[in-house]
Parts: sequence; structure tokens; C-alpha cells
Amino acid sequence: MYQLDYDSAASYWIERDRDSVHMETAALKEKIEAFIGAHNTCALATASADMVRNTPIEYNYVKGCFYFFSEGGLKFKGLKENKNVGIAIFEPYGGAFFR
Repeated sequence: MYQLDYDSAASYWIERDRDSVHMETAALKEKIEAFIGAHNTCALATASADMVRNTPIEYNYVKGCFYFFSEGGLKFKGLKENKNVGIAIFEPYGGAFFR
């Protein structure tokens, strides 16, 4: 069976990025803020000791803070036990579905 080299995989982008040209911090922040503001839905990942949840959810972004709209669910179990979350915001899907 194939054995994955986790250390190599984890460091791949760190090594590749080492000699990259980077955008100025202020310009990068401006682009990020514009992207976040142009969308309203994300995938919110939460985790507790015994589960991980990843939920599509609507948000408002006001003065650097995300506000989420939710009817409840197990994501709140994760938030109660662990305040660290992951958020992924995507461009709207425009491709065809599998036929």
C-alpha cells in the first residue's frame, strides 16, 4: 500500500512560495475585502472532540467581522467546544452537472 509522506505534502506550498513575488499587504487586504463583500455564502467548518461539521451558510461581513444566519444545528456544538473555525468562500458554480 502507498505510504503518503505527510511532511513533504505539508511543506509543498511553503517551499514553493519561498521565492514568490508577493502583493503588498494593503493591496492584498483590499482585494480580500472586495471578494468577501461581493459574496454572501460560505462553507463554515467547526469541530469538537468527536465530530467535524462543514455547513454552507449565509453571512454578512461588517467592519471585518462575519455574521452568520442559522436556524441552529450541530455546528454550535463545535463552536461551544472550539472557537477555531474554517471558512471557505467560492465563486458561484457555473459548470454543468454530471449527466
